[in-house]
Formats: sequence, structure tokens, C-alpha cells
Amino acid sequence: MKRNHRIISICCALMMFLTVIAAPFSAKADTTQRFGAITDVVNVRQGPSTDHTIITKMAGGELVKILGEETASDGDVWYQCNFVQKGTEITGYIHEEYVVEAEETFLAQLRDQRFPEDYYAGLILLHEVYPNWQFVAYHTNLKWETVIKEETVIGRNMVYYTSNPLYIDLTDVDENGKQIGRDGNSWVTASKAAVEYYMDPRNFLNDPSIFMFESLSYTEGVYTKEGVAAILKNSFMAENYTCPDTKEVKNYAETFIEAGKLAGVSPYHLASRARQEQGKNGNALGNGTVSGYKNYFNFFNISAYATSQVGAIVHGAQYASKSGSYGRPWTNQYKSICGGAQFLGTSYISKGQDTVYFQKFNVSNPNNLYNHQYMSNVKAPASEASIVKKGYTEEILQSVLIFEIPVYLNMPENPIPKPEDRKDEEEQGGQGNQGGATQPDSNVPVMTTTYKLNGSALTGVALGTDAAALLNNIQVSEGSAALYDAAGKAKTAGAVVTGDVLKICKTDNTEYKTYTLVLYGDINSDSKISMADLVLVRKHLLDLSALKNSKFNAADINKDGKISMADLIFVRKHLLDISYISQG
Repeated sequence: MKRNHRIISICCALMMFLTVIAAPFSAKADTTQRFGAITDVVNVRQGPSTDHTIITKMAGGELVKILGEETASDGDVWYQCNFVQKGTEITGYIHEEYVVEAEETFLAQLRDQRFPEDYYAGLILLHEVYPNWQFVAYHTNLKWETVIKEETVIGRNMVYYTSNPLYIDLTDVDENGKQIGRDGNSWVTASKAAVEYYMDPRNFLNDPSIFMFESLSYTEGVYTKEGVAAILKNSFMAENYTCPDTKEVKNYAETFIEAGKLAGVSPYHLASRARQEQGKNGNALGNGTVSGYKNYFNFFNISAYATSQVGAIVHGAQYASKSGSYGRPWTNQYKSICGGAQFLGTSYISKGQDTVYFQKFNVSNPNNLYNHQYMSNVKAPASEASIVKKGYTEEILQSVLIFEIPVYLNMPENPIPKPEDRKDEEEQGGQGNQGGATQPDSNVPVMTTTYKLNGSALTGVALGTDAAALLNNIQVSEGSAALYDAAGKAKTAGAVVTGDVLKICKTDNTEYKTYTLVLYGDINSDSKISMADLVLVRKHLLDLSALKNSKFNAADINKDGKISMADLIFVRKHLLDISYISQG
């Protein structure tokens, strides 16, 4: 009955979403209020230009209310924003390049779902990149303080014994002061700070953590063998296997596809769950090598918990060896995966625990709240979410995916920080390396230019700049400058691109220094910013094709030393003529 209510709830939410798109929004909520999400660390100023004093800084992923916008004398647009920081309400100006404004139809969906405003920022940023995703608020009607009290019961949530002590409940010790192992000797009780952090949904409204909230029911036509194989890559489940009893040769990826369809469970979830439980090389349950229980398999570690008589692995093998439900005994890999999938489907997903989050933290199955939790590792949902994301193709990611996100009563005003960050950090000043003058050596070439030199990179070059024009903007005393393409061929005409190389030589023509050109957004080196560049950033974020060297630097639009969703949003906004990537 609970599962039916959840399906009806989701269907109603989707119908409301479609109604919002099809007709003007007419709900009672204030639809004139504008919201935006900050994409990266940015200065908040007293007025709409960099000439105005900095009031404070904001971090990426924070929410602002947009009061209006103004255009500066140089043509740049600035948003007047209002937000609360450390309990103080602040109003100031933020350059529009760092703000993603929510579409009104999407805001209507968030309002209809009764998401708290402090959920908005993460969901706005996700919607910007994946506009077909749909977010359903699961109102637990449980008080936050009650949930945390129940989930911090000794042994209910655990971390590995070598974890940072801040993640360990250091009061859970024996009479000799030794930390008590709660699942063998390797897993110990998690601290309250760790439980609070990993239970707070606001900390995980980002890519890829959002996948801990993905609905895990089977959806026809979504899953592929290639997608499952990507999840299993570099593990012992990456290839074929031979059933020890029937001698049949089967493929792991195909087995997870079959098991998911039979059990009504996402094969991607099954594959990522098995990898999470088994690790890269597999434990004795996955390899069927438990002493006394050889060739009995348990890929999902079902009932693999320690008792006063036996350890976790043996207990899991005993369960797999008994005749009974879910096709047991599991005398080969195929039976274990299919039977385990049925166990997950009937014991968890059909009972309302149909996300990784709900399987770890049971706040959705009222018949057994805080118990009936599939895994004990408090970090498991975040870890598994990352594994799942790697198996999704770009086509799947751009399709309709449904995420059920829990909402609690009386939640803390701000998201719970990581245990190690639970103290005020001294604010970091500055905006990064702005470059600086280098004292010239009188015996070597000295270059003068309006372009910027950042280590071995030359930036600040406008898209479409001709090679001759670039060279004319570079003056070298006691030497010369020449431009080459990435293949080493001299370049004197035509548009410069990311990857071109500027060589500075001494008067005797020996090479002194080289600089590689980086044009931000020109990732594929064609001197323009196009959909091809957007695709390259997406592939990098999906771990499908890593960007390196000058291409990596060209994709690092916000110049923070990494490629993130913020950079993807910059390229997307450039292509939509919302704002333009600066080469400055």
C-alpha cells in the first residue's frame, strides 16, 4: 500500500509539472520573486561594476534573491541580489556571469513540491545542465532532531576504523578504552557529526551526488549493456564468468540487465550496488570461496553481518547456501545476482525504500523506521551515487530522470558542514593569481605584450585573432618571436587557436621560452566556441574522455584549476547568448 501511495504521489507531481508548462502559472505563491544560484566563488560589490567596494564573497552553490539588474558603462550586466550570510541580511551586486537565474516554470515546480528555499540553489544548477530531470520532494513529516537521535544509536551507522577520528564515535569503547568493532573489527560507530552531514540532503544536491536520490524502479528502454559495463569496468565483474555447477559461460553486464528486468529494479543500481559491496576484486562471497561454503555466492552481501557465533562473511555464505526464498541456494553467480535483485525489489524498493538514500537511512518505510537499513556504511549513498553516474551515457543523462529528495521538519538553518569543517574558517582573500611583473635579465630576450602570461600559457587572446595580428602585439628585445601550430608547423596567417605555440628565441635563434595559447572555451582548437566544445566538457565530466594540457586549461573557464559543472554552465550560457566567455 505504501508503494502505491508513493507512485501516485510521483505521478501527481509530474502531472502538476506538465500543467505548469502547458498553462500560465496561477498558484497562490509569489511568482514575481526571482531566484538565482551562484556558480563559483565571487565578489559581492556595493555597486554594479568592479570599481565599487567588495562587501563580501559568496561560494558556488549558494542561493540569492534577484531584486533587479543594471547595465554598467562597459555593457556588463550586474544583478542586485539579496541573501543571508552568517545570520546577516546582505544586499549587493554580482556580475551576471556568476549567477544562474531559475526559469519561472521550474520555480513553479519547486514551489508546488514545497521544497524549502535552501534546496533551490543546487536544484537550479542541476536544472540548468539537465533540464529534463524532475525533482520530487518527499516530505517525511519527521523532525530532524528525532531522526538524528535515532540514526546515532550505537552501531546503526558506521565508518571504517581508519577514518578521520572526527567521523568516529569515540565514546563507543570497551572497559579498556578500546574502540568497539560493530561489524567485525573493521567497522566502528560513526560520530553524530558524520551522521548529520551525510543525512542532510542539502549537501548532496549536486552532480554526481544527486544520484543517491534517483528512483530505482525499472524503466523500460533506459538501460544498455554498455552502460552496465561502464559501471563494472576495471572490476572482477568486467568480463564473462563460468557457473561452477552448470559450466555455462555468461556475461556479467548481460546478467545485471536480465536481473533488473525480472525484479523491476534498475540494472544500473544493481551493478553499482554489487560493485559497492564487492569492491574491485570481490570478497569471498562474490568469488564463492568462503571456507566450508565453496561455490555459494552472495554478490549483494545479503545477511552478511556478524553474530556472536560467526563473522559477517560466513553468515552471508550461510544465507546463500540455504534453500528458500529468492531462488536459493545460490550455487552460481547468475542465481546470486538474480535472487539478490529480487530481494532488493521486494524487501526494499516495493516498500518505499526506492532510492539509495532511503535504503541507507530508512525514513520512508513507516512500518520499520530507522531499521531495515540495507547498508551500515554512513558514506555509502554518496559513494554509490558516483559509481552510478559513471554508467550513464549523455543520452540517458539528458532524458527524464526522477529524483525523490527527502525534506525534514525543523531542519537547521544552514546545511550541516563536514565534521572537519565544523568551525569558522578564516576567509580566503584575493581572486587568485593575477599575474605580475618579472624582473628582466639583461642577457636574455624581454617580451612586451598586452596578452597575459600565466606560467607557460599565453591567455587574453580574442577569438578570431589572426596570427599576424598576434605577432604584431608581441615585441621582443634581444630576440624574436615566432608562432607554430600544435604539429610544429610555422604559422603566420589564419586564426590562432588553443594549442598554438609561441616561441621566443635569442638573437642566435636558440630557443629561450615557449608559451602555449589558451583561448577559453575554444577546447577543440577551431578558434570558436560551439556545441562541439560543450560536448567535450560533458565527456570530461562523465569520465568518458579526459581533457589534458591546453585543452584542459581552455575548458577551465573560471580558472579555478579544475573542470566542473560551473565551467559547463559558462559554455552553455555563451552558446545561448546569455553571457559571453571573457578571455581576460
